[in-house]
Amino acid sequence: MTPTLDLEFDNLEETWQYWVGYGKRMGFGVRKENSNKSKKDGSIIYYKYVCHKEGVRKPDKRDFKIKKPRQETRTGCEVRMIIKKVNRRFRVSELYLDHNHPLEPQETVHMFASQRKLPEAQGYALEAAEDVGVKQKASLNLMSKYAGGRANLRYTEEDIKSYLRARRQRKMCYDEAGCLLRYFQHQLTENPSYFHAYQVDSEDRITNVFWDDPHMLLDYDCFGDVISFDTTYSTNRENRPLAIFSGLNHYREVVIFGVALLYDETIESFKWFFETFLQAHKEKLPFTVFIDQDATMARALKEVMPTVKHGLCTFHINRYAVKHLGNLMKDDSHFLGKFNWCMYHCEEKIVFEESWKELLLKYNAADNPWLMSIYELKEKWAARMLHEGFKDSWYEKHTT
Repeated sequence: MTPTLDLEFDNLEETWQYWVGYGKRMGFGVRKENSNKSKKDGSIIYYKYVCHKEGVRKPDKRDFKIKKPRQETRTGCEVRMIIKKVNRRFRVSELYLDHNHPLEPQETVHMFASQRKLPEAQGYALEAAEDVGVKQKASLNLMSKYAGGRANLRYTEEDIKSYLRARRQRKMCYDEAGCLLRYFQHQLTENPSYFHAYQVDSEDRITNVFWDDPHMLLDYDCFGDVISFDTTYSTNRENRPLAIFSGLNHYREVVIFGVALLYDETIESFKWFFETFLQAHKEKLPFTVFIDQDATMARALKEVMPTVKHGLCTFHINRYAVKHLGNLMKDDSHFLGKFNWCMYHCEEKIVFEESWKELLLKYNAADNPWLMSIYELKEKWAARMLHEGFKDSWYEKHTT
């Protein structure tokens, strides 16, 4: 219970916790004063623990500017416990336990800096409160209510400020946005042609991020006549859409022309992405862009690239067909095969119309709302009509 000479400990943490516990029982705060390290291996071989009132405050040259100086709290107390490393253990080599100031009652000991501690569970609660906009003072009042009064808390408002400040600093160093920006900076040092951009909101928080490496820029310059835009990838834990512009090269291999992590799928985000994409590629427009049936995406694309022809991606159409027409594909139904025949193999418009009518009659689907809506957009996905649109678009661009 009371330190004695030749008392031994296994490690420094055990020594410090013993000194903290002794200060709590006796009614004084404790501090770490100084230490010495071994010249051979750099390990600590000497440590001095003292009372929190040890020493006196040194004079400050700026004292004449201070209107309300802080009250002197140190009294030059000489209470100390010095330990030295002996045979891989730490032994008390010097001890002085007589204070020159009154000790505090047990009711207030928990407010010493060495005794205050913010419990982990309450730390998480304070973080959540800050995230939803609850002020620190209100959070402290709530925690005090739970503890039966502020005197029962083992921490103060300053401890809360320090905890949340440290949390922000950790986030600034290790968050995903910071790592991404450092990656972009590294890529720029490796190749100045690397392109990246990001958009921030009114609170200067990053929302949308776009990047294009030199290979993407070159591939688009060579093979960017017909491209596909897809946002069905959501590979991050926040479920943010990963938007990709892709196409095919001369070997019919998939190549990427541009990538973005979007905050959401609103028209503002899509417009920013399309405008940034064109900026990266020196305003070079494609002939045709394939997208899915998202109305917001189509509207943004029409506003940013009004002269570009828009087609619907057949992969997404098939996926939506399975979603909306699953009841027509049960058992041995060949509905999807006949639907794909209308999409890919009708060489003439009249053949497409006859095949479509036959499909509706055979499966009694003339009143299906999804089939009605997709038929209205047939110029964007039926092979023959889409091919004619490609020819018109290509001809217009090469004759103007």
